[in-house]
Amino acid sequence: MVKFCNVIRRLGAKDNDIKYFSHLLPLDVKTVVEPFGGSFAVIKHFYKDCNKYNFHINDTDETLFYVYKHHRVVLDLYKDLCETYKNEYKDEYKGKEFIKYIKELHVNQHIKYYIFNNYVIRGNMFKTIKNHDNYNPIELNILQHAFFTDLDYSLIFRMYHDDENAFLFLYPPYFISDNSSYASQVRETDMTQIIVDIYKFMKTCKCKVMLVINNLNI
Repeated sequence: MVKFCNVIRRLGAKDNDIKYFSHLLPLDVKTVVEPFGGSFAVIKHFYKDCNKYNFHINDTDETLFYVYKHHRVVLDLYKDLCETYKNEYKDEYKGKEFIKYIKELHVNQHIKYYIFNNYVIRGNMFKTIKNHDNYNPIELNILQHAFFTDLDYSLIFRMYHDDENAFLFLYPPYFISDNSSYASQVRETDMTQIIVDIYKFMKTCKCKVMLVINNLNI
């Protein structure tokens, strides 16, 4: 089986966890929504079919939202950087100089930030991909057809509250956990309000909802 590279990389993605709850995911829906989008793992691994479902992916992380809409630019730049590293820096072990080279690139700041955090800091930049076209075709197709927004989750709730054909997969920041990667999404240090809002929403909404949270008493 061919192993594809992820187009969107995100710390804490649910890629490996879906097998534990996939049997609970509803099939009788027309629109699948991930209000806390991230790598939209549930859409990417379970629903997939753009002809059968409408996809709405929402994330208030400005960089991630920009990358959703300009992912091809990111992939092309990454390919060029891999070639530059291999041809000009790798043999001379000039890692620090290469990082400086990336920081001085005249490209969109969101793309530069995303490249630096997802490829350089995690060490993947220096493991050049042999086949730069080996990206998940399903994910690429979703990125071409999905509806993307950068709205507050409460606005997404209002949009689908009475839509019986919609399914919202909710994967908010966990309680008592390292939520540093959500810094741009959640301004408050108290994450409990999100769960309170979700609880109220689930009591009255007509759409289908699944919530993933920590194993806590709440």
